[in-house]
Amino acid sequence: MQTMSIPKSVLPSEWFSIVDALTVSVNHGEMDEYNAAAMILCGIPLDEPFLQYHLNILVKAEKNRLGEGKLYLEDCFYMMGTVDPTRTLKPNQVCIIHENGQITGDVLVYRNPGLHFGDIHIMQARYVEGLESYVGHGKYAIFFPCVGSRSVADEIAGGDFDGDMYWISKNAQLLQHFRQSDPWIESPPNSVRLSSSVIKPYELSHEQLEEELFKLYLETRFQPSSTIGAAADSWMALMDRLLIFRNDVTKEEEVQQVKSNILKLIDLYYEALDAPKKGGGKIQVPKDLIVEMYPHYMKRDNSFTSTSILGSIFDEVCRWQITDVSGIEIRKLPCFDVEIPDDYKHKWSSLYIQYRQDMSTALNGKRPNSNEEANEVIKLYKKIFNDAINIVDGSKSITDIYNEALAVYHVIYDYAMVKKDVARCGFAWKVAGSVLVRYYAEKQYQKTLICSPAVLREIFGS
Repeated sequence: MQTMSIPKSVLPSEWFSIVDALTVSVNHGEMDEYNAAAMILCGIPLDEPFLQYHLNILVKAEKNRLGEGKLYLEDCFYMMGTVDPTRTLKPNQVCIIHENGQITGDVLVYRNPGLHFGDIHIMQARYVEGLESYVGHGKYAIFFPCVGSRSVADEIAGGDFDGDMYWISKNAQLLQHFRQSDPWIESPPNSVRLSSSVIKPYELSHEQLEEELFKLYLETRFQPSSTIGAAADSWMALMDRLLIFRNDVTKEEEVQQVKSNILKLIDLYYEALDAPKKGGGKIQVPKDLIVEMYPHYMKRDNSFTSTSILGSIFDEVCRWQITDVSGIEIRKLPCFDVEIPDDYKHKWSSLYIQYRQDMSTALNGKRPNSNEEANEVIKLYKKIFNDAINIVDGSKSITDIYNEALAVYHVIYDYAMVKKDVARCGFAWKVAGSVLVRYYAEKQYQKTLICSPAVLREIFGS
């Protein structure tokens, strides 16, 4: 963003302080199905053993995210792009359908993995009459014009309209400071070199073509070109240097050389991305374009201390102190310390023994799909719990539902205390968390409110 004249002051100031627990739990809600957020929102103290332990994990994830320069900016979102079916959009116009219908006004549009200065476009979002007759009640899409000799999608990192996701921003400060650059144009001298030995598709039989396409897919999927990574890494290092020197008049000659090398690397990067589609020609990054030193935030052995905005963010995040809470004392919430029928406890004691066996089997051998198998085990016991409380037909009394959840809680926490392992408490909240937070709120004489994760992210997300 700074290369587009976006000043540092536009970047959010929140990252200069420790991100609060709720924001962290919402940012990483997909890691625990928003369990931590639900615990916090119902009033459970932040020093509750499992919540404290789990928040520590989420803060580490947040630290990694911010250390990579991934900062929250208001009025920014991702949408799938396609072509305007009404054919009414003019060049430099788009139609965007968001949560509450079509939006209007200037927007910035970008697509990963764009590296070129011109891969960010400023466009005018306008209302398109009659679009509903094509998309019905569809939402969350951006429509591009189908006019001109080159599509807008192709101008944005060589994209197309086959399901690409586009980053869109209506952030007023970004729009105010943004300066448009010309889009990337493929340089003929650097186009993909097609080896003379490469067999053309029409020279193959149907069976041979199918085999070659399958081999090409496997190579592209599991053996990605090293050129892509090498070009991207050198691009990042040079871009960092450009951010540092671009306003230094004494470095004008060096700045121009850095820009020239950046543009060459961008050509090579895009060519390497498209090489599998154009005959599989080999692309190599010349030695004179491979940098010798990398910014320290890239965590390379041969590095220099960067003073760019990315270096500043990385340094600030590294100053955060994360406490090791693995040995935290496990204790139960006082309001959960109530008598429940023994048959509930016996039932979940047996189920928890079986769960540990099932989870051990799922994780045994470190198979590639072990995490998926472990998730399936959790889903199974959540289903067992939901079936036990008859969550679908609602035939169980609230007392029975609470007893079921409290039995899970006490069985798990008792076992975790014996093992002195707070991580084991997670089973209780994964399986019975929705009932436990409701019970806790009730005991605090508080009402519970229904709130969707999307709204939480809108309010607290970063």
